[in-house]
Amino acid sequence: MHPRRAVALAIAFLPLVVTAPARAWQEVHELGQDFVVRVESTGVASIEDKVRWHVVRGPLKSLDFGNLDVDRLRDPSVTVTAEDGRPLAAHLVRQDARTFRVVIDEPRAPLRGIFAFDLRWQTDLAASHALVKDGATFRLTWSAPAAVDGFDGARTVFDVPAAADPPQAIVSETGLVDDGAVASLRRDPGRDVLELTRPHVAHGESVAWTLRLDARALDARAFATAS
Repeated sequence: MHPRRAVALAIAFLPLVVTAPARAWQEVHELGQDFVVRVESTGVASIEDKVRWHVVRGPLKSLDFGNLDVDRLRDPSVTVTAEDGRPLAAHLVRQDARTFRVVIDEPRAPLRGIFAFDLRWQTDLAASHALVKDGATFRLTWSAPAAVDGFDGARTVFDVPAAADPPQAIVSETGLVDDGAVASLRRDPGRDVLELTRPHVAHGESVAWTLRLDARALDARAFATAS
């Protein structure tokens, strides 16, 4: 495979407290992330990232989410929910070529508690070469963010068009089936849903998955245009 095509889909979020003075007295900890990646036959994916944060000492007014391929993002949106189910008004602000800021619009910013940030967007996996032809099959390379804090149960769900052969997690270096992956597969009408879990993610660790997809699940014409 050409080295250019080995580029991972870099959806690496590194949330940071925004202002320098706030760092002196704010304390927040990442509790975990869940990804859902729904891939269409054209290679366009709808992605949902649920990030949970524990605010020990606030107020929390904003977080930066960086290392995004912003130029290929479509229709980004965000919702923020407190642990009691109360929604908080928030919006996204583009900071630069690779960073969005989530700004919490509540008059009284969160002081403490657990909050879920639900980010959604679309991106073209074929154009970014995160999903490429690999011999008789296709290969999807996915890289999650480096963990700001260690946490348990990093879950990634890949929802792809159904085909004769189901999606499989493979070892990127060898192309062999990843027998060590904690995986469950559900075959729905028209869709194959593969859930992959890392039991524990250490501080600074980045969870990466490589999938083999049946070529019959995808529209080869879209990938010929993107190459």
